[in-house]
Amino acid sequence: MGGKAGISREYDQFEETVISFRREADNTYTKIVKVMSRDRSTGAIRHLKRKNPAIETGPYVITQDSNDFDEKMEYELDGVMNYVFLKRVDGDESR
Repeated sequence: MGGKAGISREYDQFEETVISFRREADNTYTKIVKVMSRDRSTGAIRHLKRKNPAIETGPYVITQDSNDFDEKMEYELDGVMNYVFLKRVDGDESR
C-alpha cells in the first residue's frame, strides 16, 4: 500500500496585486500598490512586507473629464457601476 503523496506548500500560494487609493488631508489621493500572497487551501491573504513593499505614488486629484485621466477606479453602488477618474498632478502645484 502506498502512502499519501506530499504536496509542496509552494503550489498552494499565489500572488495578487491590490491597488487602492488613500485620501490625504489636502483632498488629494495617493495610489498604493501591494502584492499580496493568498493561500489556495484556506483563502487567507497576507502582505509580505519584506519581499514586496507597498509602492505609493501620487498625488492624484479627481477629474470629471473621462477622456483625460491617468487612473480609473470603478465601484458598484446599488447595482450600478460608477467610475472615479483621477489625474496625477505635480506635488508642488497649489490648488
